[in-house]
Amino acid sequence: ASFSPTETPDMRALLVVLASLLVFDVALASSYTPKLCEPYWGAAEELSGCRKYERCKNASTTCGEGKCAYLKRGPKPVRCTADFAYRCFCRPNLWRNRFGRCVRKNRCS
Repeated sequence: ASFSPTETPDMRALLVVLASLLVFDVALASSYTPKLCEPYWGAAEELSGCRKYERCKNASTTCGEGKCAYLKRGPKPVRCTADFAYRCFCRPNLWRNRFGRCVRKNRCS
């Protein structure tokens, strides 16, 4: 094989590793499933077991909340899964980031 002066086998290996890490990162981000919870309202809402910026609601895991990944690859899925259950979803106007945290839209990375 011939290489250009700026392309070496080491650079190719580095590019393969970086591309693999990117694919792995995207796979992890899309695999987050909100945890199951018990619905409570009002002052007892903290008993649901959800984190600070989440709320317990009955919804589909694919359509129950906004995800930062949607901002990069397009809108929410056209078809929602039928796995409705009470789960901890991000509160309104918050988006789930690749680390599983609920953040404002401008904090999506």
